[in-house]
Amino acid sequence: MSYYKLYRDKAEGKAVRGTLYMCQPGRLGETLLVKAASTLENANKMIPAMVYPVAVTMSPRFGKLLPLVRNVPGRTGIRIHGGIKPEHSQGCILLNRKAEYKAVVERLLYEQKKCEDIRLEIIDWYPGRDRAYQKQIIDYPKYTDYEKVSTNVSPHRGM
Repeated sequence: MSYYKLYRDKAEGKAVRGTLYMCQPGRLGETLLVKAASTLENANKMIPAMVYPVAVTMSPRFGKLLPLVRNVPGRTGIRIHGGIKPEHSQGCILLNRKAEYKAVVERLLYEQKKCEDIRLEIIDWYPGRDRAYQKQIIDYPKYTDYEKVSTNVSPHRGM
């Protein structure tokens, strides 16, 4: 199974920025979080923080293969695609750097061709969030980004 985590920051106006990580096994049995992309979402239309299955399918709107986030409560057609403004999203997760976008889509397509299940966990992570909740995310299972992630700081800000 392939596992991805999206850590979202607190909304800033209409935008919610975040970082998408690929989870990879480390040498000592820990799980490493490897940064895959910076993300952007529309604060008024973003999907709930939970775990979703993902599949790369043909998008009728964009006419190309794009990751589809499945089983979103009350929503359909939620995709991961390129975009630079919150208005470019009707609930989709935007990757705002072209190189990162291409790499993520190619990686997801490769994993799907290997018949791996792909999961995306979305986590609302920002200063002021319940510290016990943040500690639980880090300690179970133990996640690092090549170094221990502090419970005081978002893993994608200030490292």
